[in-house]
Amino acid sequence: MSGSSRARSSNANRDAGETEDLTSAEARRWTPALENYTLIPIGGATRLEVDVDVKEDLTGMFSKMWPEALLKLKAIAERPA
Repeated sequence: MSGSSRARSSNANRDAGETEDLTSAEARRWTPALENYTLIPIGGATRLEVDVDVKEDLTGMFSKMWPEALLKLKAIAERPA
């Protein structure tokens, strides 16, 4: 994924009023982790592809977080420009 796509992902977090935690004990517990988000225009819609690589013991946590995260992303994506 290109650097500009990562920047858009980080900006989405800031737009949602969230800050990124990189230093707490909780954050260090699940690093290294990888999340890549790709938005693909298809006709009048957009497909979101997500690649995630996390420690196996954290997959349950991510599975629980995904529905809320996707709702936030949808709200950001559908806001008028």
